[in-house]
Amino acid sequence: MMKNVDLIFDILDEAALIYYDNLKLDYLTALTEINKNLNFDEYDTKLSDEVIKKLEELYKPFMENNFLNEEIRLALELYTVKGLKHNNYPPATMIPDFINYLYVLIIKKLFDYGISLLDTNLGTANLLATINNHFDYELNLVGIEEDPLLLNYASAFMSLQQIPIKIYYQNILTKILDVVDVVVGEFRSFVIDDDLKIDNELYKQNIRYFPYLVIASRLENIRDDGYFIHIVDNDFFKHQDFSTFNNYLQKYGYIAGIIMLPKEVVKKEIGKSIIIGKKTQHKNDVLIVEMSGVSKEQVADATQKINLMIEKIKEE
Repeated sequence: MMKNVDLIFDILDEAALIYYDNLKLDYLTALTEINKNLNFDEYDTKLSDEVIKKLEELYKPFMENNFLNEEIRLALELYTVKGLKHNNYPPATMIPDFINYLYVLIIKKLFDYGISLLDTNLGTANLLATINNHFDYELNLVGIEEDPLLLNYASAFMSLQQIPIKIYYQNILTKILDVVDVVVGEFRSFVIDDDLKIDNELYKQNIRYFPYLVIASRLENIRDDGYFIHIVDNDFFKHQDFSTFNNYLQKYGYIAGIIMLPKEVVKKEIGKSIIIGKKTQHKNDVLIVEMSGVSKEQVADATQKINLMIEKIKEE
């Protein structure tokens, strides 16, 4: 597999450099043009015939090989790391695969049928692509992204893997009408401005902590007995407004499980966790799994505990 991943990355990387040399496109924007070339045989009219011919020759191995979606995604991960650095985005803009595969584990354990999935903070779309490439049933994918560059990048990222997705270009807190089985996403911990006009019950109660507001905004998009699965900083549980948030949440559901992530993965002093919330009126104790490290034995032990946790959550 890695031989193909390296080949795909080399093709994408060289094409991006051609676009930079000829059109001065940044690395992330170049992927949109590369996707147009590969999927629609469309080329920017400002490119010379010589450059187009060079690109067509470069793309031949991609067009002639039947690469797996996961091979393309892994190559795009390498491309994304370089692109985020080139465009001065923090590396944390893309969720690491260690966490992506935990999402795969959780969702495959929760569902043995087709589902709808919303990423409320889409970013590069790597999380949804990872889930899609490892899930055995049909997925209906939806994303929300407010950064136009990342939105276009995510669209190309998915298109190159032939993964259908509906993407909303809007503020993360703005309402949408879709009803889904699961809402996922990663939230940074910060307090939003007082002067924003947000139709949100928690906001009306003077709650300004961003993760609480997003979860509250998306509850109406989750079907009954559906889930929200989010990556949060561990101050999520210690914020002064947690009690108010939790009281509001319990009108609809509750946080059923917490997976405390190893520091080697999150590389943040405060730490991060994956919270698993369920939209249900049947509430039980919160189940907690603490991942002690990333060695093979530690991951195997944590995987067994997570599987048991999910089984109990499904029964609630």
